[in-house]
Amino acid sequence: MCGPAALGAEATVGRNDPSAPVDDLGMTTRPKLDEAEATRDLVRILDDVVEVQKILDDMESRQFDVQHRSSLAADDAKADPYQVSHALTQQIGVAVDHMHAIHALVRDAGALHNGAPFSLARPALEATATAIWMLAPASRSTRVTRRLSLAAKDARDGDTMASEVGAHAATPLADRLAKMQRISVAAGGPPTLPPFIITEVVKEASKVADNRFLPLAAWRSCAGFAHGRSWAALAFLEKEEFPTHDPEVVRLRLTNTLMKVWWVTKACHVLLTKAVELYKQRRTSQLDH
Repeated sequence: MCGPAALGAEATVGRNDPSAPVDDLGMTTRPKLDEAEATRDLVRILDDVVEVQKILDDMESRQFDVQHRSSLAADDAKADPYQVSHALTQQIGVAVDHMHAIHALVRDAGALHNGAPFSLARPALEATATAIWMLAPASRSTRVTRRLSLAAKDARDGDTMASEVGAHAATPLADRLAKMQRISVAAGGPPTLPPFIITEVVKEASKVADNRFLPLAAWRSCAGFAHGRSWAALAFLEKEEFPTHDPEVVRLRLTNTLMKVWWVTKACHVLLTKAVELYKQRRTSQLDH
């Protein structure tokens, strides 16, 4: 893999700006590899994602089909019409889509933007974490309840967007939420659906998956870039100082490195691998819970 072209950006900051929590956040929150090792592993990860994308694109593939009498088939029956497996394949597809975009950006186009790889990694981390969060519990009622909590969040968000453009759903939001609640209770869930909180979802998924690559920290860092937070840029990116007319203010040239992109992409891949592993277990295993 030829080194992609780093596309720098300029920032102006005070010398005592406290925005960055540490001098180099990306170098203190992951296992240490040298640049060459990280580049090789990044290539391997991105090429693996391309293969998964091919499977998802193949409408004849049966690798994600839910087998009759499997654990996941029973989950689907309890959650109908909000099948657990449907939400899981969507989340896995979203993750692969965004990781494939990192491949297209960094590997195919040879561009190393400062923020774009992190903004692409963020939804991949959220989607894979959500899949793990739904799959990991041993209790069927918990898995079904979590699926319905996600459905309720989805319904509320969609209803909000529709109202902003003057559109109206065929079934009122309150009726849809009430139906979800009834399904949850019938499956042994609580009388009130717990809220879907993505921070808690990523925290739990990080504990289930390999935490050496700190998916929660990677997700927070990616969110920082997606929201244009100064702390993310100042803590992550390479900095070259240039003087200004004010001795207390410097201009910075900020550039990304493959090492930083490797870390967040590795965290995505760790979660994706765990999500697919759990999905395969539940789609094939004939479990009674």
